[in-house]
Amino acid sequence: MRNRRGRLVYLVVTSALLAACASPSPSPTQAPNTGSWASACADPVLSPLPEWARTGFNPPDQPVAQIWAERGSIVAVPFGWPLRPQQPAGRQNKVLWIAKEGRGGPMKIAAQLDGAGGEVVYRELPDGPGPSTVDLPTPGCWRLDLSWPGGQDRIYLRYFGPAT
Repeated sequence: MRNRRGRLVYLVVTSALLAACASPSPSPTQAPNTGSWASACADPVLSPLPEWARTGFNPPDQPVAQIWAERGSIVAVPFGWPLRPQQPAGRQNKVLWIAKEGRGGPMKIAAQLDGAGGEVVYRELPDGPGPSTVDLPTPGCWRLDLSWPGGQDRIYLRYFGPAT
């Protein structure tokens, strides 16, 4: 029951997010391997998810805001866009993580801020890829090294400053 209710909430939020996102792009944005991380922190791409990631979405081929990891083994669907270190009251940094393979068990996140001199912030999602709230301490472009049972990948997420 809890999973169905959570999925319904995510679907409703997705619809609202779709209305607020930029125009669709035909393919996911892949993060570059060189240069400043800030260039890797793209806004979500609005397009249908791949077939392996569509469970719970109705219609399954609807455009969904998404950010892809470098290897393409996991996709982040940010329902709390824009992500912020301190969200206004009533909002959260909600991200649905959809892994191509491997699930269950914890997903470990080692996050590093661009230009922060190597400081790493650790987070853990005890149930692995799936719905989550991922709070990071400061605005900027964050590189997240993700590992979960059956997979690992790297993704770049931008956390914006305070809402005005």
